[in-house]
Amino acid sequence: MGWSLFSFAEAVPAAECIMPEPVEVPAILSPYAVYAIALLAIPATFWFIAYLIPQLFMAFRPVPDLKKKYGAQWALVTGGGSGIGKALCFKLALQGLNVVVVSLDDDFLKTTIKELQAEYPDLEFRPVGVTFSPGVDYMKAIKAKTKDIDVQIVFNNAGFIVTGFLDQAPIGKLLANVECNATASVNVTHHFVKILVEKKMKGCIVFTSSVAGFIP
Repeated sequence: MGWSLFSFAEAVPAAECIMPEPVEVPAILSPYAVYAIALLAIPATFWFIAYLIPQLFMAFRPVPDLKKKYGAQWALVTGGGSGIGKALCFKLALQGLNVVVVSLDDDFLKTTIKELQAEYPDLEFRPVGVTFSPGVDYMKAIKAKTKDIDVQIVFNNAGFIVTGFLDQAPIGKLLANVECNATASVNVTHHFVKILVEKKMKGCIVFTSSVAGFIP
């Protein structure tokens, strides 16, 4: 027998709607705990904003033309054989700058020089294979390769990190780390700044830093 919606509704008595009583859910955190978390979040928020603002500034800021700004013909990049240093060499060459590439005397340096020469045949690239270690006179090689040119743009980019506990790391490796990451930059900067001041020329000195500096 067929049923219509109307007849079915009449046949089945309407169910009485029973609303459940509200259940009181206990608070997970007390107000004091919320206040404490908010206070702890303030430093994290501050550091995040302090990190974000420069990143946004650099993202939207136009890349300066160093060749035009400083009237430069030559730039020097330490650690230019690979990684960030290699990328810097290509960026400087893109702006029409000749580049002195200072790096470990290995295949990476040779390959980088070949790639630069192939992509920018009208520019000059001078390799300087040295090691930034205590007792090594690396400045002698740098001075010899730059004595006939005016280096107005210097990127102190060479560096590496030593991981592990201080007492377990070889002292020689730690001293080499200090020489490469800090002392060599001072030596290179002092040499070229002194020349720029004597010749009354404009220049630009850049230091590559690392996020590892924020790690205690």
